[in-house]
Amino acid sequence: MIQTKKAPPDLDGTVPFRILMVVLCFFLTVMLVSGHFLMKRMYGPPAKIPRVLWQTYKIKPVPRAAQKAVSTWRDNNPAMAMHLYDDEQVREFLEAHFEPSVLTIYDTFPLGVMKADFWRYAVLYIEGGVYSDIDTVCHVPVKQWLPPSDRAANGLPLDSVYKTQLTWDSCELVVGIENDDHFCQWTFASVAGHPLLNHTIHMSLERAKEGYDHSDKHMVHYITGPSLWTSAITTYLGFDSNMTAKKLFTLIYSHEHLFLRMRERGVCIVSNKFFWPLNVENLFGSWSFSNEENWTSWTDQAESMRYKADRESKKRKVTLLPRLMGRAAATRGLSH
Repeated sequence: MIQTKKAPPDLDGTVPFRILMVVLCFFLTVMLVSGHFLMKRMYGPPAKIPRVLWQTYKIKPVPRAAQKAVSTWRDNNPAMAMHLYDDEQVREFLEAHFEPSVLTIYDTFPLGVMKADFWRYAVLYIEGGVYSDIDTVCHVPVKQWLPPSDRAANGLPLDSVYKTQLTWDSCELVVGIENDDHFCQWTFASVAGHPLLNHTIHMSLERAKEGYDHSDKHMVHYITGPSLWTSAITTYLGFDSNMTAKKLFTLIYSHEHLFLRMRERGVCIVSNKFFWPLNVENLFGSWSFSNEENWTSWTDQAESMRYKADRESKKRKVTLLPRLMGRAAATRGLSH
């Protein structure tokens, strides 16, 4: 006979205990099915966005112009922890926190900007905090960003809600509008483990598996950039993947139930004025830093890649044409 420990008096199989266990199992089942329990375990209240800044550039030290931009973050946020990762550190981070299959796809990204895009979602998913591009200037301390000081929702039914209910204590992910079409991903903030970031990472990996069309000028935006980010946000909130940022913003601040859906899913959407011109300025280094030593313009790299792809495509056509003409001639000869 197998020896077992005697159960305590209150756990010896009595009817009240069995009833308690049935009720507890039912409660847990409902929570798991609804996703609420898992969501709260991953990122939910009372979690707050950490006061940590994450940035990346391919090498250290960064170019002089970028150093000046970085200094504005230190000057305005002296108590904020700041991390600047180069390409080697970025890859080491991904290797440490994600499955090998993720790193395999990451290594196939043809441009450095795509790797930087992917890492920003990954690092905030793991660590939480604020991400901002290396060519951004901080004009206002991060702690003063919320509640919003702009009147972006002015004229919409929920204008007062926009100005009062978006706070650092209540927002779990803060995202702004870059233009009418896209949400901004050169600066955003999140708690660690937010499901939207997990959704974004998975969507990026799936799009990368479709392959890279180097001749497509929208490839970067679609796989890792603003187009991906916008589609991830709209679908996470239950809307169509093709919905524009401006339309979603207008809908949310025109209908209370949509605003509540956004807040229940841990998202705070702010306007195109929230970052620039109010809090953070994007210097668009791809153009403004073009004369800087050691500065790499991703737009130049993408253009070069498209040029090479077009040239290779034309070469294939030129090589293929004589073969097709020869086959056509042979076919005509056989027909006579």
